Amino acid sequence: DELKEAIRQVCSKVETGRTGEFFRMAVDRSFAVAGHGTVVTGSVWSGTANVGDEVDQLPTGSKLRIRGIQNHDQPAEAIERGMRAAINLTGVHHTEIIRGHEIATPGYLKPSQIITVRLHVLPSSPWPVKHRMHLRVHIGTAEILASVSLLEGNVLERGQWGKAQLFLSEPAVATWGQPFVVRSESPMLTVGGGQVLQPIARRIRRREPKQIERLENLWANDAVTRANTVITFYGLKPWTELDLVRDAGASREEVGSITTQLITSGNLID
Repeated sequence: DELKEAIRQVCSKVETGRTGEFFRMAVDRSFAVAGHGTVVTGSVWSGTANVGDEVDQLPTGSKLRIRGIQNHDQPAEAIERGMRAAINLTGVHHTEIIRGHEIATPGYLKPSQIITVRLHVLPSSPWPVKHRMHLRVHIGTAEILASVSLLEGNVLERGQWGKAQLFLSEPAVATWGQPFVVRSESPMLTVGGGQVLQPIARRIRRREPKQIERLENLWANDAVTRANTVITFYGLKPWTELDLVRDAGASREEVGSITTQLITSGNLID
């Protein structure tokens, strides 16, 4: 109940990003059904999925197939954003897919042990957040230990926002704008939360002020500005429309016009 209240408080203070049109579901339970095999349950975060679709299992990267779907204990051919679902999967034993894992459109989500975030310390937090502090990160249905690297200063006081990077003890998946909650390592008390700026990040050092300043553009209302910033961070690394939806909060329909605008403006070379 405390965690649910913390999520409510954090989400009331943030504008959650687009969830995208690609399928994504965080697993909250996995079990075996006689004659059917592995079944996972969860809430669909975005997109749609159909019986017969191939999906990625994250963070392992395994390829699975949807054998069957149930919604409210009734067979269904498809599920979409906002629905609760039980999904029968082939290609995985029920002990190999656990709470905290996700299934998604192939290529959409990519695991990372570094994410860049806007971090908010709740006024009711028992402590401020200090640079290199260890916290428990709740994101999706995963709970992961992490070390916090504050990018501006050594302390983030109660009630304050700040840019930070979370160095996770194990890989996780996220999308731009996704909310999360942080709690102390021990005792487990709620400290704050925020939203993801970079679901897949490289280490940003505090002696890189231009990179830190550029992060502010990732919270712009304009998807073109966000996409331009994301592509700048990519450098020469290849990218796809799935990457821009995940990392810049752009809709699938926007990606084509965004790249055209960036080429026209000279910010992107075709």
